[in-house]
Amino acid sequence: TPSGPAYQTTDFRDLLARDLDAVVIATPDHWHAIPVIAAARRGLHIYLEKPFALTIPEGRAMVRAIEQAGIVCQVGSQQRSSSEFQRVVELARNGFFGRVTKVEVGLPAGKTDIPQLTAPLAPQAIPAHLDYDLWLGPAPEAPYYGERCHFHFRWISDYSGGQLTDWIGHHYDIASWALGVDHTGPVALHDAAATFPAGPLYDTAEKYAFSAHYAGGEVIQVSTAFRSGLRIEGDQGWAHVDRGVSEFSDARLRRAPIPSQGFIIDRRNPWHTGNFIDGILLGRPVICPPRPPTAPPPSPTSPTSPSAPADPPSAGTPPPRPSSTPPTPPPASAAPTAAPGPSSKTTTFPVPRSYHAPPPSSHWSLVLGHWSFPPSPPRSRPPIRRPGQKSPQTPQPRRGGPH
Repeated sequence: TPSGPAYQTTDFRDLLARDLDAVVIATPDHWHAIPVIAAARRGLHIYLEKPFALTIPEGRAMVRAIEQAGIVCQVGSQQRSSSEFQRVVELARNGFFGRVTKVEVGLPAGKTDIPQLTAPLAPQAIPAHLDYDLWLGPAPEAPYYGERCHFHFRWISDYSGGQLTDWIGHHYDIASWALGVDHTGPVALHDAAATFPAGPLYDTAEKYAFSAHYAGGEVIQVSTAFRSGLRIEGDQGWAHVDRGVSEFSDARLRRAPIPSQGFIIDRRNPWHTGNFIDGILLGRPVICPPRPPTAPPPSPTSPTSPSAPADPPSAGTPPPRPSSTPPTPPPASAAPTAAPGPSSKTTTFPVPRSYHAPPPSSHWSLVLGHWSFPPSPPRSRPPIRRPGQKSPQTPQPRRGGPH
């Protein structure tokens, strides 16, 4: 409560059962889909840290739940609220660079302070304060190591995607926004290459490169060898932008006014979290929604895009928790030693991984990549008080209706 100690719990279900208006979800990536879908079905507004989801099918299920609930969801790609990135996006979307000829996104390589582990790993006792089975959740069964949890979960593909997925929701997000393709995804990845760690636990890419190709012909090149940030080149100028950095080919691009009838970003609240609150209280569109309002619905299955999972059928026998077997990294001789080099190979998106379901005694079950939940009881309560508004006289339904 505002005047008392914060409520603490080790189980998000306890939190969602309380009388809330909104939640912030900043769990490890493999624990995004389940709380998001549960919160959406409770009618709670959501601020979700990036990356949005661990897998494409999870992401589609999350978007479907959010849109069906009619709630506000802001993704924590906060660079969208930074003026230096907004300027470059507006220049690109209004044609100031002319015909765009090259888009480069520089992302960080693997961290150097990752624990250096050698096999075999000695067994470790699970700390008394940690519900490790709940921490694993939908991930495969795996022995506990302190180096697996907390910050370092990010270097294990069962839970995250390394620096690539940690940062692609920043610089790459700005690139796709600038090109006007943020409502969709690439149809193919070309020239993909990466180096991987050799240890017994961590398996996400350390150095990597690829080019993402979109149906409209747009191409975004990504590499750890590129300068950090985003560089857009056109036949009438270029710009490079990073956090606190804005460079332009000429002063015209720095000073030129954006046409009043052009693509203009709403700057009424410059804070990313404040923009989220405005979306709840004032009904304004958030700057980083799960899917832009103008986006078409998900496209049907194609050879390079796995189908979205269907709504879960009636629960049956849950699939067993799969064993955790790290993928075998490519041989050192085949991996690039510096920046990944070019290749003629086209990489399509992977098929969905297998999933784990909780014991039958739990009130959740996971079927075909979906967690199913019991129906939430309808709730009737006064609305959120708007700025400058006195206590409402007549209770009104929550935004999105009762859930």
